[in-house]
Amino acid sequence: MPSTRQRLLGITAGLTTLLAGSLALPVTGVASAQPARSRSVLFAHSTLSGLGASVDESVVRLPAVAPAPAAPTASPSGVSAPRGDLPGWNQVYAEDFGTPNATGSFPSAGYERHWDVYQDGWKDTSHNGTYMPSKVLSVHGGVLDYDVRTENGQHLVAAPWLTDTSGHTYGRYSVRFRADALPGYKTAWLLWPDSESWPAGGEIDFPEGNLGRTDTISAFSHHASAAGGQEAFGTHATFAAWHTVTVEWVPGKVTFVLDGKVIGVSTTMVPSTAMHWVLQTETSYGTVPADSTSGHVYIDWVAQWSKI
Repeated sequence: MPSTRQRLLGITAGLTTLLAGSLALPVTGVASAQPARSRSVLFAHSTLSGLGASVDESVVRLPAVAPAPAAPTASPSGVSAPRGDLPGWNQVYAEDFGTPNATGSFPSAGYERHWDVYQDGWKDTSHNGTYMPSKVLSVHGGVLDYDVRTENGQHLVAAPWLTDTSGHTYGRYSVRFRADALPGYKTAWLLWPDSESWPAGGEIDFPEGNLGRTDTISAFSHHASAAGGQEAFGTHATFAAWHTVTVEWVPGKVTFVLDGKVIGVSTTMVPSTAMHWVLQTETSYGTVPADSTSGHVYIDWVAQWSKI
């Protein structure tokens, strides 16, 4: 489904430093004397092979000058962020949103090293919503929270994006999420061409879907062709429960995985130029949200790998 999306031009410089120091968090509501730090873990490329679904952090070779990160706290969704290399993949980034960020602050407190946002006042794809991260996004309780609602006639939405992914061709991307029932809103979390050339550059969307109570999660692989076209893969899963989706993008193939099960594979006119990952929550096509509709979209964690 054709769309017009803005892209910020800033690209995070270098992925060579590891976030240092304790990753422990104060209990919510209890003051801490320690400065806030992002609890993301930036992984150096390693040559470890034959590993399973995750790698204990203690076996990842870290630079001598940087202390090993502390073990992450319990996941709000009950499934912790995957940490470590996988067969054929080097993990380069994982974030479990353990450092609180008040509304209007994201990204700061270390998040700005890896994240940026579509700016306040930009119109979303349908033009019925307005990106307003200063009012929508916050981090608390181990989740990135989109507080979706209407204020003064504006339907407020947000699109944070992972700057580390810009400039990369191919990769593996995972996110764990859930959403309240929000008729008139949708997710379109996608890989979007750095070139801004669409449809020629293609587009990969997962999870995409309206956020009504019975709406379900789908995946779309838009052809990298001036003529457009796409392949769509549906599911019976709604957004109400916690789910993990993964996109594996390799030369000539995109694989979509929901909660560990492959729901579709695209091999037709697969994008082959650099793309960046945008977690875009916006208003639906053809349906204007009621002003009374409000609720939350939550992200427990995200993770990124590069192809070996």
